[in-house]
Amino acid sequence: MKLTITNHQENNKECIEAISGIIVYDGEGNEYSINLNKFGELVVNSAFGRMNIIPQYSNEVIIRQEK
Repeated sequence: MKLTITNHQENNKECIEAISGIIVYDGEGNEYSINLNKFGELVVNSAFGRMNIIPQYSNEVIIRQEK
């Protein structure tokens, strides 16, 4: 999986390769693991309860922890 980190304040991008996936945190500190399945599709996992997927536009979804 290739990952591009963008810093808009300094107007630069850094490209790295993540072999096993990445871990990201939302604004509340909830941890999500993102990796690829055997078909090359993105898979999002959370260790804390259920996730709600909320469609926003044709190319955007919001992922939230169920409260």
